[in-house]
Amino acid sequence: MVVRDFDVLLGEDGLLRLPSYIFDSYVMDDARRGALERAFRFVVGGENVLIVGSPGTGKTALMAVLLRRLVDSGYPIAYIREGVSSISREHEDLGIVLFYDDLPRMNASALSSIFKNGVRNIVATARVEELRLVVDRTGFDPYDHFRVIEIPGMALEHLREMLLRYADAEGIRIADRGAIDVVVSKAGGLPIYVWQVIRELRISGGSLTMDFANTIPKGMYDYIDDILWRAVGSHEDRYEVLLTLLCMTDFVKYLVNQDLYNAIFAVAKERVKKRSFDLDEALYSDVLDRVSRYLARDRQTLSFRLPHDSWADVLRGASSGPMSAEISKVNMLFPKSKRRDVIVEAARRVWHEVLVLAEDADRRDFFLDNVRLNFGDKVVRDIMERAPEKREAPVPLEARPQSLVLRQLRDYLRLGSAGIDLALKLAEGIVESNVDDPVALNVAAAAFLMRGIRAGDSSAIEKAVGVLSRLGTLDAKYNLAVAYYHLGRFEEAEKLFRELYEKHRDEESLLNLGVVLLRLGRFSEAVDAVRKYVELTNDPRGVRLLNRLSELGIAG
Repeated sequence: MVVRDFDVLLGEDGLLRLPSYIFDSYVMDDARRGALERAFRFVVGGENVLIVGSPGTGKTALMAVLLRRLVDSGYPIAYIREGVSSISREHEDLGIVLFYDDLPRMNASALSSIFKNGVRNIVATARVEELRLVVDRTGFDPYDHFRVIEIPGMALEHLREMLLRYADAEGIRIADRGAIDVVVSKAGGLPIYVWQVIRELRISGGSLTMDFANTIPKGMYDYIDDILWRAVGSHEDRYEVLLTLLCMTDFVKYLVNQDLYNAIFAVAKERVKKRSFDLDEALYSDVLDRVSRYLARDRQTLSFRLPHDSWADVLRGASSGPMSAEISKVNMLFPKSKRRDVIVEAARRVWHEVLVLAEDADRRDFFLDNVRLNFGDKVVRDIMERAPEKREAPVPLEARPQSLVLRQLRDYLRLGSAGIDLALKLAEGIVESNVDDPVALNVAAAAFLMRGIRAGDSSAIEKAVGVLSRLGTLDAKYNLAVAYYHLGRFEEAEKLFRELYEKHRDEESLLNLGVVLLRLGRFSEAVDAVRKYVELTNDPRGVRLLNRLSELGIAG
């Protein structure tokens, strides 16, 4: 997706999880200045660039600075979406530079396509020790396809400058100047350590004091371990909190829908305590609240995520602090297969116990998108169709409020092919129960219509026609016209689409009218309809159709 505003990338909600003031406060030492110049030269020359380094050295921050320079120089940028299966070379013709943070963690098929398709104009980051993962997952060596630029840690004087700039940007008071030197001496050359200090002080509302600087441990991993110890310690819910956080490491970009996050904690509590909890009962936990304060929030998708990759390393056992023994126990008792069971059970519970009843469609969509990205359509369907075991079964159709049935049906239709079978079951129930609500009947007919179009099943489309022909709403007429088109009843489709545009100014119907007229061989009228649609909407679909008609000699 093309980035038109860097606000999409920066801040707590940003894709790159960087401070909103990064460009104003970035500290440029000689190593990073040289790396930036080389990277810019390579990208402008049409090559791929891979910025590598040890965890916490600032790879993502340098990539952001490079992207900003590219944009300032007139080069558009776009990020590679999570979950795409293939990357083509279309962006190259448009002069767009693609970027991705943490290349070894990219979807395997998309990652392979970069090498197989010879894709250029890509900027990415990777931990230097994980480059081998790219070879293992794709069979390709990134050194053959990317200009690899490694950045080192930072010298003390530059970390000191970074701390001062970040503290000023966050409004954090430095109560003791000597504390600055203590902090940077413990950072091990890692900018992320300084950022974690600033972030913790911002969250706690504290000042940088000598007591604080002396208390925090040396090294990023043990610092995160210490944060967890202070937040969780010997609390009776510590194991379920750690299991919840460990489950987050199994998600793409460590991003978990907030409803699912809360439900994971509830299921984790059941697994640890070995008894059942209602969701609301399980969530009354002060320790969960304390830990959640340290997580990043993505308000656009209503999600939590780990603040940095280093948190995932610690949760997998990289630290040696006071929390490491407890973390080790959780990893032993809950390997990835068992964590997956926890997550899927949590997703099932939150869907059936909370989201099915929620009025907010976006909230449900964000949840489903998060589950689908990480576990696929099959799991999504299973979650929606099957209620949690040993709990109340879904309410039978005839006993559900009509608004709830309609909401569920729309949710299933939004899933596309993954939800069509579930949608058909509800649609059959709506029609057979003699519901007289035209909105519900139209949506039910849309389920039959979708099935018929996708499967080439004319009987399903005829069933949709049988329902739609009894309705008189604009939406029903539109769907009926679509059904007629797919049944080859073009004259009837033309009549309805023409009525919808001429009487009700439905612009989508004007485009469809042009398509129907083409099928009827009335080319001149079809071109006039499509041209008028383009004049009204400037929709690329209409433009492409006109171009195609021109190539065929139909449109002059």
